[in-house]
Amino acid sequence: MHASRQESQESGGGAPAPDLEPLEDRISALPDGILRHVLGFLPADEAVKTCVLARHWRHQWRSVRRLRIVHSEKGPRRRSADDFVRFVNRLLLLRGPGVALDEFEVSGSVKVLETEIEEEIHIWIRHVLLCNVRVLIINLWTYLRPPLISQHLRRLELNYVDSHADCLDFATCPGLEVLDITHGCLSCLRILSQSVKHLRIISTCFANSIRACISMPGLISLQLNHFEGKAPLLEMPSLHTAFVRPDDLVDDCMKRGDYGGACCGICAYCCGTNDHRGRCVLLGGLSNAMYLELIAYRGTFIFKRDLKGCPTFSKLKTLLLNEWCVAICLSALVCVLEHSPVLEKLILQISQDAECKTEAEGRNHRQMERVPKLSERLKLVEIKCKNVGFRVCEIISFLSRFMQVNLKLVTRNSHLFSFED
Repeated sequence: MHASRQESQESGGGAPAPDLEPLEDRISALPDGILRHVLGFLPADEAVKTCVLARHWRHQWRSVRRLRIVHSEKGPRRRSADDFVRFVNRLLLLRGPGVALDEFEVSGSVKVLETEIEEEIHIWIRHVLLCNVRVLIINLWTYLRPPLISQHLRRLELNYVDSHADCLDFATCPGLEVLDITHGCLSCLRILSQSVKHLRIISTCFANSIRACISMPGLISLQLNHFEGKAPLLEMPSLHTAFVRPDDLVDDCMKRGDYGGACCGICAYCCGTNDHRGRCVLLGGLSNAMYLELIAYRGTFIFKRDLKGCPTFSKLKTLLLNEWCVAICLSALVCVLEHSPVLEKLILQISQDAECKTEAEGRNHRQMERVPKLSERLKLVEIKCKNVGFRVCEIISFLSRFMQVNLKLVTRNSHLFSFED
C-alpha cells in the first residue's frame, strides 16, 4: 500500500489532500459588550436568529441595547399583522430583565400596520419608555397619544405620525433635546417643551382652521421645511440658527373676495385666533437668530405679511434669502436689512425662473429714492445665480448706491450654501 502510494506520487498522481484545520471563531472571541453593540445594528429578527450560531450566542440578543423592529410587505421580513405583533410582544417579553434600552425603532408598511394593531403599538412605546430608552424612532403611520412620560428620553423621531391633541406638551420628558417630525399632521393648538434644543419639522401639515403655537424657550436650532396649512406662531427666544421654507400650499391668508377684498394680513381669520392678531407669526419668533435662512416661493404671503410689523433682528449676522424678497420690487429686502443692525453677511439666491418672470415686472416699479439705514458691519454681499439678468443688475445697482460692499457674484453651477445642510 505504501509502495503504491509512492509510485502514484512519482508518476504524477498527486499528493493526498492535507488535513484541514478548523477555522478560528474570532468574532465569538470578542467581548460580549462589542457583540451586543454590533447586533444592535441588525433588524431585531436577524439579531434573534444569531442564537443558533453557537452556545455563546444563545442569549446575546436578549441584552442588546438597540432594537430595530422592521416590518415589510415584501422580502425576508414579510409577515401578517398578527404574526408581526406576536413577534414584537415575545421579543420585548423575553429580553433580559433589567436591561436598559438606548434606542428603539419601529418601522412598518403603512398598508399593513393599520388601526387593528394601533393599541399594540402604543403598548410597545410605553414599555420601552419604562426601559429608560434614550432614542425613540416611530416610522409608521399612526397617532401619537400624549403624554409620553420619561426621565431618560433624549431624542424623539416621528415619521408619518399624526397628532390631534389640543396640546402636545413634552413637559413629561424633561430630558428631551431633539425632536424630529417628518411627513406628519399636527392639528394642535400648542406644541410645548422647555428642554428641546433642536427641532426639525419637515413635509408636515399644520391645521388650516387654527394656528398652532410652538413655544420652546430653550430651542437653539430650527428647521421648518416644506410645511403646509397655517404657519405656526413661533416663540423661541434662545434661537441661534434657523432654516424656514414654507410649502407652496401654505394656507395663510384670506382668499380674494372674502369679506369684500384681499386679506389685510392682521385679521382674525389670517391669525387663526384673536390672541395672535397683529403679531409677527414666523419672523417674530426668529428675531433672536444669529444665522437665518428664509426661502419661499414668489407668491408666498406669510413673510410679506410679517414684514408689516417687522421685528428687529438684533443678533443676526448671516442672512440667506431667495427671490421672494425681490420678486416685484426691493422694498421687502430693504425692510429686512433695515431691521438687521449687526448683519455682516448677506446671501441672495436668485433662480433663473425668477429672472424671466420679474424682468417685465421690475421695469414698471420706481427704484427707491430714500437712503435706507443699513448695518455698518455689512461688508459682504453674495448674489448666487446662473445668469446675470435684469433682476441681478437691479440689485447690484441699488446696493452700490448706499454702501461700500464687496459684491461676490457666483454664476457657476456649484452647490448653493444653505443652513439646511
